[in-house]
Amino acid sequence: MRFTREQREFAVAVREFCDAECKTLQQRDLLTDGGTLANSTVILDKFAGLGWLAVSLPEEYGGGGAGMVEECIFLEESARGLAPITGYSTGLTAAQTYLRYGTEDQKHTIVGNMAAGKLEAIALSEPGAGSDLGGVRIKAELVDDHYVVNGQKTWISAAHVAEHILLLARTDSSGNKHQGLTLFMVPTDAPGLQIHEIKTMEARTCNDLYFTDVAVPVSAVVGTPNQAWRHLMRGLSVERLIIATMALGAAQRSLDDVIA
Repeated sequence: MRFTREQREFAVAVREFCDAECKTLQQRDLLTDGGTLANSTVILDKFAGLGWLAVSLPEEYGGGGAGMVEECIFLEESARGLAPITGYSTGLTAAQTYLRYGTEDQKHTIVGNMAAGKLEAIALSEPGAGSDLGGVRIKAELVDDHYVVNGQKTWISAAHVAEHILLLARTDSSGNKHQGLTLFMVPTDAPGLQIHEIKTMEARTCNDLYFTDVAVPVSAVVGTPNQAWRHLMRGLSVERLIIATMALGAAQRSLDDVIA
């Protein structure tokens, strides 16, 4: 495909911004507290002010109202420019599921947060359930007008800087492993939720999440109870495009550095 003039100009604008703000190691160290932060609120705020965040999400919910081409341009160029906003792509993945299956309030909240430079997270993996999410064991038990969540999630990106967690939990164990799963929108400051860093070689990105009698209202369900397996396919399909686009930007940066 060929980009339109506006799309080419957008790519140039993002590239020039990153070259001005993030090009040198000294600049990136200042933005990330010496490389200890994976997400810079300074850069997120500036991107938000320019209207570049959530550019592909619906305008009616606070997004930019463009398409995935523009979103991919932004992701590729910001990755090439080493912009410290790694949590943005995680929220973008979660947003796909909210937009497809969430309530109107959930859509407005998530898209509005993304456009404003706030981050969102998604919690799927567990110590015994990674590539096979049918093995999810964390439980959400319906008690009167709310669910009570108990269990652990692991390798959860950006949870420590997110506003909410899109949580996958088991609400019914009577069927096969892909049945009885439900998605919830859980605030990261919910009582009973503990978020612990997983140490890696890079700036803090991944976390263990511990849920102890976390009360979640029925209104926090995303989509239909016990149908999360089907709901997740939407967001995870878009995630592959997001990852590929960012990888392309990183590869371009590597080539640029070798040639320079």
